Amino acid sequence: MVKPGYKQTEIGVIPEDWECCNIEQYGQIYGGGTPSTNIPKYWDGAIAWCTPSDITKTAGKYISKTDRTITIDGLNNSAATLMPNNSILLCTRATIGELKLCSIPMTTNQGFKNIILNGENSPDFLYYLLQIKKDDMYALAIGSTFLELSKTNLCKIALQRPPFPEQQKIATALSDIDALITNLEKLIAKKKAVKQGSMQELLTGKRRLKGFRGDWHDIAIGSFADVYAGGTPSTANPAYWGGDIPWMSSGELNKKVVSFVQGRITQAGLENSSTRIIPAHCVLIGLAGQGKTRGTAAYNTISLCTNQSIAAILPNPSEFDSKFLYYYMDTQYKALRELSDGGGGRGGLTKKLIEEFSVRIPVDLEEQVAIASVFTDIDYEIEKLVKELNKYRGIKSGMMSELLTGRIRLV
Repeated sequence: MVKPGYKQTEIGVIPEDWECCNIEQYGQIYGGGTPSTNIPKYWDGAIAWCTPSDITKTAGKYISKTDRTITIDGLNNSAATLMPNNSILLCTRATIGELKLCSIPMTTNQGFKNIILNGENSPDFLYYLLQIKKDDMYALAIGSTFLELSKTNLCKIALQRPPFPEQQKIATALSDIDALITNLEKLIAKKKAVKQGSMQELLTGKRRLKGFRGDWHDIAIGSFADVYAGGTPSTANPAYWGGDIPWMSSGELNKKVVSFVQGRITQAGLENSSTRIIPAHCVLIGLAGQGKTRGTAAYNTISLCTNQSIAAILPNPSEFDSKFLYYYMDTQYKALRELSDGGGGRGGLTKKLIEEFSVRIPVDLEEQVAIASVFTDIDYEIEKLVKELNKYRGIKSGMMSELLTGRIRLV
Protein backbone atom coordinates (compact mmCIF):
# COMPACT_ATOMS: atom_id res chain seq x y z
CA MET A 1 0.00 0.00 0.00
CA VAL A 2 1.31 3.42 -0.99
CA LYS A 3 1.46 5.87 1.90
CA PRO A 4 -0.38 9.19 1.65
CA GLY A 5 1.39 11.83 -0.44
CA TYR A 6 3.10 9.26 -2.67
CA LYS A 7 2.22 7.44 -5.88
CA GLN A 8 3.29 4.24 -7.62
CA THR A 9 5.16 4.71 -10.94
CA GLU A 10 7.36 2.68 -13.27
CA ILE A 11 10.41 3.77 -11.25
CA GLY A 12 8.79 2.95 -7.95
CA VAL A 13 7.02 4.99 -5.32
CA ILE A 14 7.67 8.74 -5.58
CA PRO A 15 6.02 11.84 -4.10
CA GLU A 16 2.72 12.84 -5.71
CA ASP A 17 4.09 16.18 -6.89
CA TRP A 18 7.09 14.58 -8.62
CA GLU A 19 6.96 13.62 -12.29
CA CYS A 20 8.14 10.43 -13.97
CA CYS A 21 9.84 11.49 -17.19
CA ASN A 22 12.81 10.88 -19.47
CA ILE A 23 15.99 12.89 -19.94
CA GLU A 24 14.62 14.97 -22.81
CA GLN A 25 12.22 16.63 -20.39
CA TYR A 26 15.26 17.91 -18.49
CA GLY A 27 16.94 19.39 -21.54
CA GLN A 28 18.26 19.05 -25.06
CA ILE A 29 20.73 16.25 -25.89
CA TYR A 30 23.73 16.83 -28.15
CA GLY A 31 26.42 14.48 -29.39
CA GLY A 32 30.11 15.20 -29.75
CA GLY A 33 32.60 14.91 -32.56
CA THR A 34 36.27 14.81 -33.52
CA PRO A 35 37.82 17.16 -36.09
CA SER A 36 40.11 15.53 -38.62
CA THR A 37 43.46 14.81 -37.03
CA ASN A 38 45.09 15.28 -40.45
CA ILE A 39 44.29 19.00 -40.55
CA PRO A 40 46.54 20.92 -38.12
CA LYS A 41 44.47 24.12 -38.20
CA TYR A 42 41.63 22.27 -36.47
CA TRP A 43 43.70 21.66 -33.34
CA ASP A 44 45.41 23.53 -30.47
CA GLY A 45 42.96 26.38 -30.42
CA ALA A 46 41.04 28.08 -27.61
CA ILE A 47 38.14 25.61 -27.30
CA ALA A 48 38.40 22.82 -24.72
CA TRP A 49 37.75 19.38 -26.27
CA CYS A 50 36.82 16.70 -23.75
CA THR A 51 37.39 12.94 -23.93
CA PRO A 52 36.30 10.22 -21.46
CA SER A 53 39.83 10.15 -20.02
CA ASP A 54 39.51 13.85 -19.13
CA ILE A 55 36.35 13.01 -17.20
CA THR A 56 37.74 10.05 -15.26
CA LYS A 57 40.92 11.81 -14.13
CA THR A 58 39.18 15.02 -13.04
CA ALA A 59 38.22 15.16 -9.37
CA GLY A 60 35.03 16.77 -8.16
CA LYS A 61 31.82 17.79 -9.91
CA TYR A 62 33.15 20.25 -12.47
CA ILE A 63 35.56 20.05 -15.36
CA SER A 64 37.33 23.17 -16.57
CA LYS A 65 40.40 21.83 -18.35
CA THR A 66 41.06 19.21 -21.02
CA ASP A 67 44.20 17.68 -22.45
CA ARG A 68 43.42 18.84 -25.98
CA THR A 69 41.83 21.89 -27.55
CA ILE A 70 40.37 22.66 -30.95
CA THR A 71 39.90 25.78 -33.05
CA ILE A 72 36.75 27.44 -34.38
CA ASP A 73 37.52 25.80 -37.73
CA GLY A 74 37.76 22.43 -35.99
CA LEU A 75 34.41 23.01 -34.30
CA ASN A 76 32.71 24.09 -37.52
CA ASN A 77 34.10 21.16 -39.50
CA SER A 78 33.08 18.35 -37.16
CA ALA A 79 29.99 17.00 -35.42
CA ALA A 80 31.11 18.62 -32.18
CA THR A 81 28.81 21.11 -30.44
CA LEU A 82 29.99 23.86 -28.11
CA MET A 83 28.30 23.28 -24.75
CA PRO A 84 27.69 26.27 -22.44
CA ASN A 85 28.58 26.45 -18.75
CA ASN A 86 26.68 24.01 -16.50
CA SER A 87 25.98 21.58 -19.32
CA ILE A 88 26.21 17.92 -18.35
CA LEU A 89 28.88 15.93 -20.19
CA LEU A 90 27.80 12.27 -19.99
CA CYS A 91 30.10 9.46 -21.16
CA THR A 92 28.11 6.95 -23.20
CA ARG A 93 31.01 4.92 -24.56
CA ALA A 94 33.73 3.00 -22.65
CA THR A 95 33.28 4.57 -19.19
CA ILE A 96 29.51 4.67 -19.48
CA GLY A 97 27.75 6.84 -16.90
CA GLU A 98 30.77 8.91 -15.86
CA LEU A 99 29.83 12.57 -16.00
CA LYS A 100 30.80 16.12 -15.10
CA LEU A 101 29.35 19.60 -15.27
CA CYS A 102 31.45 21.91 -17.44
CA SER A 103 32.43 25.17 -15.75
CA ILE A 104 33.60 26.70 -19.03
CA PRO A 105 32.16 26.34 -22.54
CA MET A 106 33.62 23.20 -24.12
CA THR A 107 32.94 20.45 -26.59
CA THR A 108 33.49 16.70 -26.49
CA ASN A 109 34.34 13.79 -28.74
CA GLN A 110 31.70 11.34 -29.95
CA GLY A 111 31.86 9.25 -26.79
CA PHE A 112 29.36 11.54 -25.06
CA LYS A 113 25.73 12.53 -24.92
CA ASN A 114 25.70 16.08 -23.57
CA ILE A 115 22.72 17.84 -22.03
CA ILE A 116 21.84 21.54 -21.98
CA LEU A 117 19.15 21.86 -19.34
CA ASN A 118 16.12 24.07 -19.73
CA GLY A 119 15.38 26.80 -17.23
CA GLU A 120 13.10 24.80 -14.96
CA ASN A 121 15.63 22.11 -14.11
CA SER A 122 18.75 22.14 -11.93
CA PRO A 123 21.97 20.89 -13.60
CA ASP A 124 23.33 19.95 -10.17
CA PHE A 125 20.26 17.88 -9.37
CA LEU A 126 20.44 15.99 -12.67
CA TYR A 127 24.18 15.46 -12.13
CA TYR A 128 23.43 13.58 -8.90
CA LEU A 129 20.35 11.82 -10.27
CA LEU A 130 22.22 10.34 -13.22
CA GLN A 131 24.80 8.87 -10.85
CA ILE A 132 22.20 6.50 -9.43
CA LYS A 133 21.11 5.51 -12.96
CA LYS A 134 24.44 4.03 -14.10
CA ASP A 135 23.20 0.45 -13.87
CA ASP A 136 20.28 1.33 -16.13
CA MET A 137 22.69 2.91 -18.62
CA TYR A 138 24.90 -0.17 -18.75
CA ALA A 139 21.85 -2.43 -19.14
CA LEU A 140 20.81 -0.51 -22.27
CA ALA A 141 24.28 -0.17 -23.81
CA ILE A 142 24.95 -2.34 -26.86
CA GLY A 143 27.89 -3.16 -29.12
CA SER A 144 30.28 -5.97 -30.04
CA THR A 145 33.61 -4.10 -30.26
CA PHE A 146 32.72 -1.74 -27.41
CA LEU A 147 29.58 -0.90 -25.49
CA GLU A 148 27.79 2.32 -26.33
CA LEU A 149 24.61 3.91 -25.03
CA SER A 150 22.62 5.45 -27.88
CA LYS A 151 20.49 8.56 -27.53
CA THR A 152 17.40 6.44 -28.15
CA ASN A 153 18.25 4.05 -25.32
CA LEU A 154 19.32 6.88 -23.01
CA CYS A 155 15.86 8.35 -23.44
CA LYS A 156 14.28 5.03 -22.39
CA ILE A 157 15.57 5.45 -18.84
CA ALA A 158 12.80 6.64 -16.56
CA LEU A 159 13.78 9.54 -14.30
CA GLN A 160 12.09 11.22 -11.38
CA ARG A 161 11.65 14.99 -11.53
CA PRO A 162 10.78 17.01 -8.43
CA PRO A 163 9.55 20.61 -8.68
CA PHE A 164 12.42 23.00 -9.43
CA PRO A 165 12.70 24.48 -5.88
CA GLU A 166 13.05 20.98 -4.41
CA GLN A 167 15.62 20.05 -7.05
CA GLN A 168 17.67 23.03 -5.90
CA LYS A 169 17.41 22.10 -2.20
CA ILE A 170 18.42 18.48 -2.85
CA ALA A 171 21.33 19.58 -5.02
CA THR A 172 22.49 22.04 -2.34
CA ALA A 173 22.43 19.37 0.38
CA LEU A 174 24.43 16.94 -1.76
CA SER A 175 26.81 19.68 -2.92
CA ASP A 176 27.54 20.58 0.70
CA ILE A 177 28.61 17.06 1.60
CA ASP A 178 30.50 16.81 -1.70
CA ALA A 179 32.48 19.91 -0.68
CA LEU A 180 33.30 18.29 2.65
CA ILE A 181 34.46 15.11 0.89
CA THR A 182 36.56 17.12 -1.58
CA ASN A 183 38.25 19.03 1.24
CA LEU A 184 39.11 15.77 3.00
CA GLU A 185 40.50 14.32 -0.24
CA LYS A 186 42.69 17.41 -0.67
CA LEU A 187 43.90 17.21 2.92
CA ILE A 188 44.80 13.53 2.52
CA ALA A 189 46.67 14.32 -0.70
CA LYS A 190 48.55 17.12 1.09
CA LYS A 191 49.52 14.81 3.97
CA LYS A 192 50.74 12.19 1.50
CA ALA A 193 52.80 14.81 -0.32
CA VAL A 194 54.34 15.94 2.99
CA LYS A 195 55.20 12.33 3.81
CA GLN A 196 56.74 11.79 0.38
CA GLY A 197 58.88 14.89 0.70
CA SER A 198 59.98 13.97 4.20
CA MET A 199 60.90 10.44 3.08
CA GLN A 200 63.12 11.83 0.34
CA GLU A 201 64.99 13.93 2.91
CA LEU A 202 65.00 11.92 6.15
CA LEU A 203 65.58 8.49 4.62
CA THR A 204 68.60 9.70 2.69
CA GLY A 205 70.22 11.72 5.45
CA LYS A 206 69.80 14.99 3.54
CA ARG A 207 67.94 16.31 6.58
CA ARG A 208 68.70 15.17 10.11
CA LEU A 209 66.37 15.16 13.07
CA LYS A 210 67.39 17.37 15.95
CA GLY A 211 70.01 15.82 18.22
CA PHE A 212 71.39 13.26 15.75
CA ARG A 213 74.81 13.61 14.12
CA GLY A 214 76.05 10.02 13.85
CA ASP A 215 77.27 8.26 10.72
CA TRP A 216 75.18 6.42 8.16
CA HIS A 217 76.46 3.38 6.34
CA ASP A 218 75.64 1.34 3.25
CA ILE A 219 75.02 -2.26 4.17
CA ALA A 220 73.60 -5.35 2.46
CA ILE A 221 70.31 -6.61 3.93
CA GLY A 222 71.63 -10.14 4.30
CA SER A 223 74.38 -8.97 6.66
CA PHE A 224 71.96 -7.77 9.33
CA ALA A 225 68.68 -9.59 8.65
CA ASP A 226 67.24 -13.03 8.04
CA VAL A 227 65.34 -13.29 4.76
CA TYR A 228 62.63 -15.92 4.28
CA ALA A 229 60.55 -16.81 1.24
CA GLY A 230 57.12 -18.40 1.65
CA GLY A 231 55.23 -21.20 -0.01
CA THR A 232 51.78 -22.51 -0.89
CA PRO A 233 50.32 -25.76 0.40
CA SER A 234 48.80 -27.99 -2.28
CA THR A 235 45.38 -26.67 -3.22
CA ALA A 236 44.40 -30.23 -4.15
CA ASN A 237 44.45 -31.27 -0.51
CA PRO A 238 41.57 -29.74 1.52
CA ALA A 239 43.24 -30.90 4.76
CA TYR A 240 45.83 -28.16 4.26
CA TRP A 241 43.34 -25.29 4.14
CA GLY A 242 40.82 -23.58 6.42
CA GLY A 243 42.81 -23.86 9.64
CA ASP A 244 43.85 -21.24 12.18
CA ILE A 245 47.18 -20.12 10.70
CA PRO A 246 47.07 -16.82 8.75
CA TRP A 247 48.44 -17.20 5.22
CA MET A 248 49.10 -14.17 3.05
CA SER A 249 49.05 -13.91 -0.74
CA SER A 250 51.12 -11.35 -2.63
CA GLY A 251 47.96 -9.49 -3.66
CA GLU A 252 47.57 -8.37 -0.04
CA LEU A 253 50.84 -6.41 -0.05
CA ASN A 254 48.88 -3.36 -1.16
CA LYS A 255 47.52 -3.10 2.39
CA LYS A 256 51.02 -1.80 3.27
CA VAL A 257 50.54 -2.33 7.03
CA VAL A 258 49.20 -5.88 7.30
CA SER A 259 47.11 -6.61 10.39
CA PHE A 260 44.71 -9.12 8.82
CA VAL A 261 44.87 -11.53 5.86
CA GLN A 262 42.20 -13.60 4.16
CA GLY A 263 43.93 -16.97 3.84
CA ARG A 264 44.05 -19.68 6.50
CA ILE A 265 46.02 -22.94 6.48
CA THR A 266 46.24 -25.86 8.86
CA GLN A 267 49.24 -27.22 10.73
CA ALA A 268 49.39 -30.00 8.14
CA GLY A 269 49.50 -27.36 5.37
CA LEU A 270 52.35 -25.62 7.16
CA GLU A 271 54.33 -28.82 7.59
CA ASN A 272 53.80 -30.00 4.01
CA SER A 273 54.89 -26.87 2.16
CA SER A 274 57.84 -24.48 2.05
CA THR A 275 55.96 -21.75 3.89
CA ARG A 276 56.84 -20.92 7.48
CA ILE A 277 55.46 -18.77 10.28
CA ILE A 278 57.21 -15.41 10.37
CA PRO A 279 56.95 -13.16 13.42
CA ALA A 280 55.32 -9.76 13.53
CA HIS A 281 57.36 -6.69 12.56
CA CYS A 282 58.97 -8.04 9.41
CA VAL A 283 59.42 -6.14 6.17
CA LEU A 284 57.57 -7.92 3.36
CA ILE A 285 58.70 -7.57 -0.26
CA GLY A 286 56.84 -8.77 -3.33
CA LEU A 287 59.12 -11.10 -5.29
CA ALA A 288 56.67 -11.69 -8.14
CA GLY A 289 53.03 -11.26 -8.94
CA GLN A 290 50.73 -9.50 -11.33
CA GLY A 291 50.64 -5.76 -11.87
CA LYS A 292 52.68 -3.67 -9.46
CA THR A 293 53.15 -6.38 -6.83
CA ARG A 294 56.81 -7.10 -7.54
CA GLY A 295 58.96 -4.72 -5.49
CA THR A 296 56.09 -3.57 -3.26
CA ALA A 297 57.02 -3.24 0.42
CA ALA A 298 54.69 -3.92 3.35
CA TYR A 299 54.95 -4.42 7.12
CA ASN A 300 53.18 -7.09 9.17
CA THR A 301 51.87 -6.42 12.67
CA ILE A 302 50.81 -10.06 13.20
CA SER A 303 52.63 -13.36 12.82
CA LEU A 304 51.67 -15.15 9.60
CA CYS A 305 52.76 -17.30 6.70
CA THR A 306 53.17 -16.06 3.15
CA ASN A 307 53.13 -17.53 -0.32
CA GLN A 308 56.28 -17.97 -2.39
CA SER A 309 55.89 -14.55 -4.04
CA ILE A 310 56.73 -12.74 -0.80
CA ALA A 311 60.05 -12.39 1.00
CA ALA A 312 60.03 -11.57 4.71
CA ILE A 313 62.96 -9.57 6.11
CA LEU A 314 63.58 -9.81 9.86
CA PRO A 315 66.40 -7.47 10.99
CA ASN A 316 68.51 -7.96 14.09
CA PRO A 317 66.44 -5.87 16.55
CA SER A 318 69.40 -4.88 18.72
CA GLU A 319 70.89 -2.81 15.88
CA PHE A 320 68.25 -2.28 13.24
CA ASP A 321 64.67 -1.00 13.41
CA SER A 322 62.31 -2.94 11.15
CA LYS A 323 59.90 0.00 10.80
CA PHE A 324 62.72 2.22 9.51
CA LEU A 325 63.67 -0.52 7.05
CA TYR A 326 60.06 -0.76 5.87
CA TYR A 327 59.86 2.94 5.11
CA TYR A 328 63.27 2.84 3.43
CA MET A 329 62.31 -0.13 1.24
CA ASP A 330 59.05 1.59 0.36
CA THR A 331 61.16 4.23 -1.43
CA GLN A 332 63.09 1.57 -3.36
CA TYR A 333 60.24 0.24 -5.50
CA LYS A 334 61.75 1.38 -8.79
CA ALA A 335 65.22 0.11 -7.89
CA LEU A 336 63.83 -3.30 -6.93
CA ARG A 337 61.83 -3.54 -10.16
CA GLU A 338 64.89 -2.74 -12.26
CA LEU A 339 67.12 -5.06 -10.23
CA SER A 340 64.76 -7.99 -10.68
CA ASP A 341 64.75 -7.98 -14.46
CA GLY A 342 67.36 -5.52 -15.66
CA GLY A 343 64.89 -2.89 -16.75
CA GLY A 344 61.25 -3.17 -15.70
CA GLY A 345 59.93 -6.17 -17.67
CA ARG A 346 58.33 -9.40 -16.39
CA GLY A 347 61.22 -10.60 -14.28
CA GLY A 348 61.15 -11.57 -10.63
CA LEU A 349 63.06 -10.89 -7.45
CA THR A 350 64.73 -13.68 -5.49
CA LYS A 351 65.74 -14.23 -1.89
CA LYS A 352 69.39 -13.86 -2.93
CA LEU A 353 68.75 -10.51 -4.66
CA ILE A 354 67.03 -9.21 -1.53
CA GLU A 355 69.91 -10.34 0.68
CA GLU A 356 72.42 -8.59 -1.59
CA PHE A 357 70.39 -5.38 -1.82
CA SER A 358 72.28 -2.49 -0.19
CA VAL A 359 70.48 0.01 2.05
CA ARG A 360 71.70 3.29 3.52
CA ILE A 361 70.89 3.40 7.20
CA PRO A 362 71.90 5.34 10.36
CA VAL A 363 74.38 3.50 12.58
CA ASP A 364 72.50 4.81 15.62
CA LEU A 365 69.42 2.66 16.32
CA GLU A 366 67.76 5.57 18.13
CA GLU A 367 67.95 7.69 14.99
CA GLN A 368 66.36 4.89 12.97
CA VAL A 369 63.51 4.68 15.49
CA ALA A 370 63.06 8.47 15.57
CA ILE A 371 62.84 8.71 11.78
CA ALA A 372 60.38 5.82 11.60
CA SER A 373 58.24 7.51 14.27
CA VAL A 374 57.87 10.61 12.08
CA PHE A 375 56.33 8.53 9.30
CA THR A 376 54.28 6.41 11.68
CA ASP A 377 52.67 9.60 13.02
CA ILE A 378 51.91 10.85 9.51
CA ASP A 379 50.46 7.47 8.55
CA TYR A 380 48.24 7.58 11.65
CA GLU A 381 46.96 11.03 10.67
CA ILE A 382 46.27 9.86 7.12
CA GLU A 383 44.49 6.75 8.40
CA LYS A 384 42.19 8.87 10.58
CA LEU A 385 41.40 11.16 7.67
CA VAL A 386 40.69 8.19 5.38
CA LYS A 387 38.27 6.75 7.95
CA GLU A 388 36.53 10.12 8.18
CA LEU A 389 36.41 10.34 4.39
CA ASN A 390 34.85 6.88 4.12
CA LYS A 391 32.30 7.83 6.77
CA TYR A 392 31.17 10.89 4.81
CA ARG A 393 31.13 8.95 1.56
CA GLY A 394 28.76 6.53 3.26
CA ILE A 395 26.60 9.40 4.51
CA LYS A 396 26.50 10.84 0.98
CA SER A 397 25.45 7.48 -0.46
CA GLY A 398 22.62 7.27 2.06
CA MET A 399 21.54 10.85 1.33
CA MET A 400 21.44 10.18 -2.40
CA SER A 401 19.38 7.05 -1.88
CA GLU A 402 16.84 8.92 0.27
CA LEU A 403 16.74 12.40 -1.27
CA LEU A 404 16.83 11.48 -4.96
CA THR A 405 13.93 9.06 -4.56
CA GLY A 406 11.81 11.34 -2.41
CA ARG A 407 11.78 9.05 0.60
CA ILE A 408 13.07 12.05 2.56
CA ARG A 409 11.70 15.47 1.57
CA LEU A 410 13.35 18.86 1.92
CA VAL A 411 10.11 20.81 1.62
